[in-house]
Amino acid sequence: MGLKSAGLVTACLLATPYSMDYDLALLGPALAWVTAVALERGFRPYEASFLALVYVAPICTRNLAHATLIPLGFMATAGLLGLVLQRAVAERGGCPPSVRARDQDLFHPRFSSENARTDSVRLEKRRVADGQL
Repeated sequence: MGLKSAGLVTACLLATPYSMDYDLALLGPALAWVTAVALERGFRPYEASFLALVYVAPICTRNLAHATLIPLGFMATAGLLGLVLQRAVAERGGCPPSVRARDQDLFHPRFSSENARTDSVRLEKRRVADGQL
């Protein structure tokens, strides 16, 4: 339930066209839910540092945006949603089988650029032998 709630709050912040530093106070409950899940199941190597960045983001967002035009609030919010989605997918057991199979096919050695020409030549020879061409 904690990850669903954190994802909902974070996604709501990303859905608004304007997100000011005072709106980022809504990240407080999301941070609490993600931290509770991480304390229960263990932190990943980068999570504690990133959660600290999200905690400090509302304080620094306005000044940093005025000085450098970097939208730290948006980046922190989008990153938190990505972290929540990563945890949710990992807890669910990974990607659905169809996605995993499709990705494995794309990274299969026979689809590399080196083998592309030889595969097309073999396919053409097979079609000629079968009488399709």
